Amino acid sequence: MQPRCKMLSLLTLLTLCHTTHADEQLVTALDIDNLSPQALGFGLVELQPHVVDEVSASVQHSLSNQYVFDRKATEGVVFDGELNLTRFAIRYPLATALPGQAELFGSIGYYHHGEGVMDDFIVNWHDWFGLPEGGRSDRNSDAFRYQYARDNQLLIDNTSPDSGIGDLRIGARYELGSEAWPLAVQMQVELPTGDADSFTGNDEIDVGLGVSSSAGTKVGSGHAAVYYGGGLNYIGLNRFGAESGKIIDQLHWVGNLRAGVLYGQPGEWRVQAQLDYHSKQFRSELEPLYANATQFSVSGTGYLSRQLALQAGFVEDLRTRISPDFVVFVSLLWSGADA
Repeated sequence: MQPRCKMLSLLTLLTLCHTTHADEQLVTALDIDNLSPQALGFGLVELQPHVVDEVSASVQHSLSNQYVFDRKATEGVVFDGELNLTRFAIRYPLATALPGQAELFGSIGYYHHGEGVMDDFIVNWHDWFGLPEGGRSDRNSDAFRYQYARDNQLLIDNTSPDSGIGDLRIGARYELGSEAWPLAVQMQVELPTGDADSFTGNDEIDVGLGVSSSAGTKVGSGHAAVYYGGGLNYIGLNRFGAESGKIIDQLHWVGNLRAGVLYGQPGEWRVQAQLDYHSKQFRSELEPLYANATQFSVSGTGYLSRQLALQAGFVEDLRTRISPDFVVFVSLLWSGADA
């Protein structure tokens, strides 16, 4: 059975159960974005199933590698490079007179685009597991090119490594409903502190609204849970790395979905798997630009103390050429201070 089918079966099994308040801090979604160059800077709403009741912070470093080549009669694109992204995030519980719980959250990242060193490893990875490698073996390893051409004109030509601060995400989350049926409503705004020309931002404001929930039950000595949610996002004009002018016809309305399963013991450890999806973002004849993206993530988390945990995992694209071929990440998670 494929990993996606196994996860969906577990989703069905656990949906009728519920998560107790004591286990809510265990049920946290992975912070997964589409790190492909064309999707960077799109501020899709972060879908978390619960509101925190303690101040929480995290530092996550992701290493992403992608090779994409596609050409049609009037368009062509090459994305060949490696991204190192370090993101800092904070979640702060908020006092409210309403019956539910609320929090404020925010995050910002530092991006470095370059040649990288993972190309040969990824070719071998795909060979070992019989996965498509998208033509990687037909070109030079560890090169860097972000290029887009239309009507025989090279409109985007990034061949030099670049770094910079990304866009700032801020938002609020409110959890209502019952213990058996919790519902988290979230609104997020992404501010243009990054730079579209360097593929670190969007140069415009993005706004997203999402809802998410979870369900779980005791299994043996641990706790098993599912979480799920969806969002709708308005994306501002993205110049797609060009210095001036509208290069590609962009779709302003983008939807995203998330579903995950986990098992663990609160305050000790957890393992989880997650699916992330977003709808297409451009009108184009090129598959890397017009298609929807689906990513599958797996991670493990171990607690070093009550307040500190270490998390590591990887992300694999389920639809090749739309999101990075391979992503690995490691996170340091902190929580425990009362607001």
